[in-house]
Amino acid sequence: MQQTFEAESGAKSNDLDRALGNLSQFAQKWGIAALEDDFKRVSDAAKELGQFPKFQAANKLLSKFAHPTAWSVHVADNPGPEAGYLTMILQDGVFLALNAIITTRKIIRAYYPEIAKSKKEDQTS
Repeated sequence: MQQTFEAESGAKSNDLDRALGNLSQFAQKWGIAALEDDFKRVSDAAKELGQFPKFQAANKLLSKFAHPTAWSVHVADNPGPEAGYLTMILQDGVFLALNAIITTRKIIRAYYPEIAKSKKEDQTS
């Protein structure tokens, strides 16, 4: 993030540095050693998990949720016959997003109950 900001503005952001520092401290509190810019390619992770054939089959369509730029530019002014495809992408995207939120909440509640406590629960304690 900082690299992107620095490339655009020519200087580091103190606010971003402070926020990243706070996030790093929070992550360390929960056993996450370091927040780095390194990442593993999803295709490599899929291979390691023995899921590459499934990944390869779904990636073409699902990647449109992550980076639909070229396609969205193509249909921005005239969806025409691709209107059904737009609807499918929207419906599938909403479905996947909601399931991701629900799954994340379940994991947080199971593994980090003190984080999952609502403000209302906190006030009654």
